Order: sequence, then structure tokens, then C-alpha cells
Amino acid sequence: MMSWFLFNLTGFILVLPVYFISVEHTWLKDRFGDKRGERVGDFLGYLSGWSMFIFMVGMCVSPQRVFKYPFQSFYFVALGFQLVSAWIGLLGLRELGLAVSETHRPDKIVTTGVYS
Repeated sequence: MMSWFLFNLTGFILVLPVYFISVEHTWLKDRFGDKRGERVGDFLGYLSGWSMFIFMVGMCVSPQRVFKYPFQSFYFVALGFQLVSAWIGLLGLRELGLAVSETHRPDKIVTTGVYS
């Protein structure tokens, strides 16, 4: 049961260095040149972003042991905060666009919607 969860957790941890390299735009441009450095950064951004998403979904849907919360009544309060946070994240994604969210390279300054 826990092997599926540990597989996704290990995959998520192994993708983190790729993510940190993908946001080092100046280092990539110095290492590979302007055009190729931008393409390498975009590729690493897409790879790390989608991999992190898949591994996080895998952690959420993996079968786990049943346990009881010490304060079971606070579970629904926490769930409410999580749903609100997910909704704000999706609104931010809609404002920025998927390409900016994956490559971390903004096209324009956004001051509307969630970011106002």
C-alpha cells in the first residue's frame, strides 16, 4: 500500500533539482547561449512542472492506511481552507496562462483578477 505513495514521493523529490535548474534563466543562457538556453529552460520547466503535477496527484490518490485524526472535527475546516486555496491557484493560472506558469517567463505584468 505504501509503496505507491513512496514511489510518487521519491519521484517528486528527484524532480526538484530539475525545477531549480529550470528557473535559473541567466545561468542557462550563460551556459548554452541565448536561444538554446531559453529552449533548454523551457523544456526543463515543462518537464519538471508536469512531473511534479503527476507525482503530486499520485501521492493524493495512492492507497494509504486509515487513521483517525486527533481532532476529527477540524478536518472539515482544513478541507475548506484547501478548497479555497486550490480555487485561488486555479484563478491565478487562468490569469497568467499555462505557458507562463510552466516556464516562469512572464510576457506582461498582470495586475487584474487574483493579482489586483
